[in-house]
Amino acid sequence: MSIITTEIENEVDISEFSDEGFNVEQSINDAKEIYECLVSENLWLKGDFEDDYWELAKEHHPDAFRSFSFTEFNSSRFNKHLPIEFKEIVKCWIVHLLGKHTTGRAQIMHTLLLKAFVNSKGFSRKEKDRLLKYIEHLEVQDAYKHALIQTIFNFCDYADLEIAEDYIPPLLDLRDKLTRKDSVRQLPPSRYVLSFSYYLEKHFQNLMDECVVKEKIVKEILVIYPLILWWRLTNIIPIRATEFCLIERDCIFIDNEKHYIKLPRIKQKNPKRIQILDKVLIDEEMYQLIKGYIDLTDQFGETHTLISYRSVIHGRKNSGGEYAKAKGFNLFRINVLNSLIKRFYKIMGKTYDCEIKKEHRISANDTRHFAFVSLMMQGYSPIEIARLGGHSTVQAQYHYSAHMEYWIDCEVFKLMKKVKNIDSIKEQVGTIPKEVQLKAYRDDGTFKRKMKIGHCKDEEQRCETKMCYFCSHWGITPEEFLEKKEKIKSDIVAMKDNIGELTSVINNLNRQLLRNELDRRNPDLLTKIKTKANAVQSDLYKLALLSSKLGGGEVLDGEKISWT
Repeated sequence: MSIITTEIENEVDISEFSDEGFNVEQSINDAKEIYECLVSENLWLKGDFEDDYWELAKEHHPDAFRSFSFTEFNSSRFNKHLPIEFKEIVKCWIVHLLGKHTTGRAQIMHTLLLKAFVNSKGFSRKEKDRLLKYIEHLEVQDAYKHALIQTIFNFCDYADLEIAEDYIPPLLDLRDKLTRKDSVRQLPPSRYVLSFSYYLEKHFQNLMDECVVKEKIVKEILVIYPLILWWRLTNIIPIRATEFCLIERDCIFIDNEKHYIKLPRIKQKNPKRIQILDKVLIDEEMYQLIKGYIDLTDQFGETHTLISYRSVIHGRKNSGGEYAKAKGFNLFRINVLNSLIKRFYKIMGKTYDCEIKKEHRISANDTRHFAFVSLMMQGYSPIEIARLGGHSTVQAQYHYSAHMEYWIDCEVFKLMKKVKNIDSIKEQVGTIPKEVQLKAYRDDGTFKRKMKIGHCKDEEQRCETKMCYFCSHWGITPEEFLEKKEKIKSDIVAMKDNIGELTSVINNLNRQLLRNELDRRNPDLLTKIKTKANAVQSDLYKLALLSSKLGGGEVLDGEKISWT
């Protein structure tokens, strides 16, 4: 067994998703910056970016090197349907990996992609089954096969090529048959995401209030405002963090009394491919938030991007370290966004006594996952989701359809806040705030008609729903709640299970649409998805209503009744 094979079988976390997307001009420029950085650090030993052979230093072994050859990646060698710049795409992808991972990880993924490229004859449509049989019959551990498939997914996500239409669905089926099942990237547990969201919003509002009181800019607002824009925008529009960083300064406009944002995307020249949206409708609140930021930071001088890097430097007490790595004061870069997220976690610990372990922290691209799932669960069609997500093929979103349980928990909590129109939360996120709890315990009158659980407070018993829980006239005493809490907890679990079943149906229907071109034209299937999505929203609201009435996360009688 080769050294590479051994390293691959020990590899545990080759992601199916790429943090970057390929853009001819931007990606090559970024790759050359990483190349220059590696050269300056004496890690790039041989070859220029334009060359087809590179040597890079091996970590912890200064006398050894890792090699990368690109001669086999000539697009015309096997498949003339690949883009003419295919080799440049591969090079940029590898350099991006080198900028983020070890040279060993990059070499592994280079080796795996090359094997897939050669054994599919350049990802030719006719050779799909050949590649599948090659992977299936490899006499290696499933970890190797898993890594090979993950690498193909990662490259397809980066390159957004038409080959995804043919290759991703069957490869995903093959991956699911492997003994290794931890293939879906794990997002942080919902309570930690909710904590981040809550304290970010709280900190931002506190700073805005302080600016009003002092009638001047509080420096810290210049550092937190970019995070608020990233968090709110990328949670509703599934764009990569790098795309967010590249949004231009003059990105918002009004047309026919509607508000829009322009995104940094290249229009597809091929009319047969999905036309990616570069102008997206936003609500007035988002428009005013962005406009407010532009007005606030105009005083700091020229900036090509929406986020003013100069203002971020001004907002930092110590503007050195990682900020010095970003070349050019007119651009906002991903490394700066990453450092701002890291910095805010420190604020959460020091200011709000909310420490979150590194493994439970959000990364800059997690919001893209959140947004994809949210759109799918709202009943958007795969083509609509692809256009919003910047994919020119629907299959590229095929493996973004996970993380349902996270989405359910977050939606329930957001709806609970909406039910009571809450502006502030006093308790640690992860428990139900006092503002939304104990409604069912209030004594609004003397009339009480005993029900199986709780009582009806309406003399005319004007039932609003089939289940008393969801009626505004329903109540329960704290004593009876403690007596019947196991039954109530089981009902809440049953509701969550039902929502989970509905989300699974939507997920499967979406996969059916993604697999079959004819199904995507089937209006009945699209209607079925929308109907199931409406049912999910209805059940989510009921679950949120019940949890808000009972204080689902509050400690009662020494026991936490958790809805998560």
